[in-house]
Amino acid sequence: MKDDLIFDLGMNNGDDTDFYLKKGYKVVAVEPNGQLCALAEQRFAAHIAQGRLTVVHKAVAASPGEISFFLNDDVSGWSTTSANWQQTRVGAQTQTRKVTVAAVTIQELLGQHGTPYYIKTDIQGAELAALEGLLSSGQRPNYISVSAGSDVLARGAYAHVRKQLERLDRLGYRRFNIVAQQDTRLQTCPDPPREGRYVQHEFPHGSSGLFGRELPGEWVNLAAALREHWKIALSYSLAGHSRSPAGRFPKLPSERLKHGLDRVFWRGLGWYDTHAAF
Repeated sequence: MKDDLIFDLGMNNGDDTDFYLKKGYKVVAVEPNGQLCALAEQRFAAHIAQGRLTVVHKAVAASPGEISFFLNDDVSGWSTTSANWQQTRVGAQTQTRKVTVAAVTIQELLGQHGTPYYIKTDIQGAELAALEGLLSSGQRPNYISVSAGSDVLARGAYAHVRKQLERLDRLGYRRFNIVAQQDTRLQTCPDPPREGRYVQHEFPHGSSGLFGRELPGEWVNLAAALREHWKIALSYSLAGHSRSPAGRFPKLPSERLKHGLDRVFWRGLGWYDTHAAF
């Protein structure tokens, strides 16, 4: 394992890659959106020249070759290789184009770059393919995080998250930390640092935030993590599945109802990443 390496699977606008580079890590950033890759190559030109960043213009998939990619022109973070995930966005008043992109497997990335210290996966429904690739590779990073995919509003999202956690358990991870992504902008880097070097950093909205030993919140076992995700899904079920007119954010219930749901279910309404550790 390379202690100074991070895989950023689902680079998107590069905000997470930026944080990892500031912390002193080398980064392999994978992103199927060619426009975002071009912007990253400009933004991080110095890091690429130094050999600290590799931008891979491909989509993470179960097999190499080519794959269909639903490119969302309005919300880049909603782009996906999953037709099922794309269906959760239908009616959200955004423009999506189906294009063909090159695919890359986790096994290929590991073979080319080595085993990283941490893998961030936010690849809109392809997280299970990444976890299956790790299972077959026999290689394990110290830490890994997975997004729930589209969001907990999607029908069947809890079943998808359960599969993610079960795969992580099969990989040998025994501790889980569920992080509210809407709150990462409130995180602060600990000083002295517990991962990499210390940086003063403000996390933009939508970024993945801290990782590893610097994560806030409680690490729990598999059973507790499953219960928490069940509470999240049930909160949304009770609150309804409607979206805002703009279609970009979940429509929250009245403040009184939201407060009640948060008190009963603790996790409340929002979107979450699950971090895993040995």
